[in-house]
Amino acid sequence: MRLSKFIAVIFAVILPLSTHGGDTKVITGEINALKVLESMYGKLTIEKGRPKEPAIWRDINLPDDLKKYFSYDKYGEVYVAFEAKYKEKGIEKYILVTQTRPGGDQTYDCHACAPLIGCFVFRRSNNIWIAENKNKYVYIIGKWGWLNKEKIDSESIDKIELIMVGVDKHGVLIRGNDIHQGYENYYIYLIVPYKETLEVSLHEGIEGAGPGACIEPAAKNKQGIYYAFNKNTKSEYYDVTVTNKWNKGYCKKVRSVKEIKYYRFADGKYKEKPAVN
Repeated sequence: MRLSKFIAVIFAVILPLSTHGGDTKVITGEINALKVLESMYGKLTIEKGRPKEPAIWRDINLPDDLKKYFSYDKYGEVYVAFEAKYKEKGIEKYILVTQTRPGGDQTYDCHACAPLIGCFVFRRSNNIWIAENKNKYVYIIGKWGWLNKEKIDSESIDKIELIMVGVDKHGVLIRGNDIHQGYENYYIYLIVPYKETLEVSLHEGIEGAGPGACIEPAAKNKQGIYYAFNKNTKSEYYDVTVTNKWNKGYCKKVRSVKEIKYYRFADGKYKEKPAVN
């Protein structure tokens, strides 16, 4: 429900733009990535419109099973991966996707090195922006130390885009591919705001033999993951059809596979449903 002008003013007075501790829920004036980083992680030193240093995420607490993928020493350096403005039901919104690397680790640039992905959504109410959904750690996605960075090979950069996932509903789609000794890996991650947080609501990944995997030509499929939203779905969120095409097996035993999955959104997740006859 949209806040009244009176309540919006009260929020603006009670909650300042940013603090050194971060995690502030309101931004005044125009919104941008730097203001969001300050509101969530603490004050930045800005020169000529750019920060002198990255935002710092202190006291990172990761699940044990992820610590083997992301090593850090007490803090992480937070960078912008993607931002966009849009409208839902006539209300202006802003989304920011972040990528966090181990603090002070300039060697975090291996093929398997991936940053922690965060995501934040703010909605506008008069002259303030209020945090609607936020999650500093959504998932770990990327390679060569980054999710998205202009300086690395453009073929290696994961593609990030704002997409419609329902009637007046938006999400962020991350898609990419990678190659290991000729075996190609394709993946998609769909992040959807739900209640007060954001999470990976749909994840698909395939790996199969590409043209360079075998001495003798064995791969037949042009591999990839293809998706389509059903805009005739009678609910807030569209159903999704995902088609996976890949070359399963190793060299002489490779066979072409096509798999179609159907998903329906429920409780923040896209859950697989029976095939449509």
